[in-house]
Amino acid sequence: MSFQRLRVNKFLVIAILSIALVFLSSCSPKKSEKEPPKNDQNTQTGEKDDLIVHGVELGNIKLMRYENPLMENAPYIEAAVNRGYIHFFTYYLTDSFASSDNNYFPIVAEDPDNGIKLFLVSKDLRSVFTVDSINKDLAQQGYLFYILGWKDDTLYYMKAEGEEKEKGFSFYSFNTQNKNSKKLAFLNLENLYVGNFKFVPEKNRVILFVPGKFLQIELDNGNISLLKSGLPSYDGLFYSRISPDGRFIAYSYLEPERRGIYVFDVENKKEQRVAISKDADYFMPQWSYDGRYLAFYFLKKNEKGELEFVEGEDGPYPIGDGIKVVDLKENEQFDVTLEDEKGKKRIGYFYFNKDSNFLLFTGISLENAGKLREFSIKFDMENMINIPFEGLWFFDLNEKTSKKISGEKRLGFYPSAVISKNEYYYFDSYGQGWQELRYFENGSEKEVFGKDYSFMSGRYYTLPFIKDKLILAGNKDYEMSVFEVYKGKARQIFKAKGILRDYYVADGNIIIFMNTLEDQEELIVIPLN
Repeated sequence: MSFQRLRVNKFLVIAILSIALVFLSSCSPKKSEKEPPKNDQNTQTGEKDDLIVHGVELGNIKLMRYENPLMENAPYIEAAVNRGYIHFFTYYLTDSFASSDNNYFPIVAEDPDNGIKLFLVSKDLRSVFTVDSINKDLAQQGYLFYILGWKDDTLYYMKAEGEEKEKGFSFYSFNTQNKNSKKLAFLNLENLYVGNFKFVPEKNRVILFVPGKFLQIELDNGNISLLKSGLPSYDGLFYSRISPDGRFIAYSYLEPERRGIYVFDVENKKEQRVAISKDADYFMPQWSYDGRYLAFYFLKKNEKGELEFVEGEDGPYPIGDGIKVVDLKENEQFDVTLEDEKGKKRIGYFYFNKDSNFLLFTGISLENAGKLREFSIKFDMENMINIPFEGLWFFDLNEKTSKKISGEKRLGFYPSAVISKNEYYYFDSYGQGWQELRYFENGSEKEVFGKDYSFMSGRYYTLPFIKDKLILAGNKDYEMSVFEVYKGKARQIFKAKGILRDYYVADGNIIIFMNTLEDQEELIVIPLN
């Protein structure tokens, strides 16, 4: 196992949500390759005098490679940026963090004087390629690189280009073997707004939402075709979601004359309504990871014929009377509802587990759901966050049964659990973070952590379960720690002074965001073997 760390100024926390890495250099926009000095020798630093250090400086970027004292043969890399900011985009832009051979990862860095540059950095710290740049004018307007993803050893990305009427996004590829870059297509887009999109490497195409329409860009020939128009101008208003294979797009219309859930077939360009809003409304569709299931909330009208939504900024909060699930393989639909000894409940935030055989969600009493609605209409967030969600549940998609896996404690708005085979983990309470992790296997349950650590649940509020090991990152007394948990037993694999901000796992890499005690932003990348 090896570790990589990136350090940046604290301004970047807001810009951090997505799936690639990001960097700064004074290199020219032309491609370049630099090797570390031949006299690279082990040195000691006062700050990390217990670590072996190998270093190389590239302009105003300083890369250092350390050896983690908690594990044998576990080096990691730290990049200290003296000026500018590093941007990290892997949260929603791509599901592919590194090249297929796992040797390179992308970094985008902002230089206030020279614009923004895209780099590829090798994990062994042997080479850095300057791939491309965005000019200063566009960079100052906030336009950055969009990392689409990888296909074999080729990186695909989008960048803002052009001026005034000819302004838009260009699509490029960069091959790590021959260091060649190629412009594949140009999309004229005056306002440069891009919403939901997905790269489909098997077909070398991109499905892209721009105001009011979905487009398809074929990267082999540069063809740009219209898939669907007449859509809302802002993606948040109809909550579009692209299936994992890029074949279907699910979304909800809120307009009275066509209200309901729709699925658009990208191949034959046909739209099908899968749920019609009559005595109930349907919203917020989600795909399972294998693309077999499409699930969304339903909310029934009350006695007065009204829909009691919990109001959000761009639409309803994820709370409904139940969840409707569409099984595309079996061509059937069924409802998931909740009722226990205390009566009917509404369902809060839900998501699929990685194996696509369970739905996980919170329950909330009708009384508390009513209070939540009252506060939401007044935009009273202070009182909203104090409304408890009662119990964590999972629904077995094969058996069509629900089971409660936590007590009546305050769980927070989003559940945090993971299910795999005959075992599952879940957090039983929420304070400044998730606390009291519990492990269940074959009818036996035990506590893994108490309230000493406050953990974050990672991307999309799911717990990352990799190769039968749960990956956790949390805070305790101004120290951030990373743990591997196997069969309910925890092992610390990394620690650093500072405060954890966010983390997730992509392509077998643990990606950590934290602030040091000196209030610097750090990004740590931990490749899993």
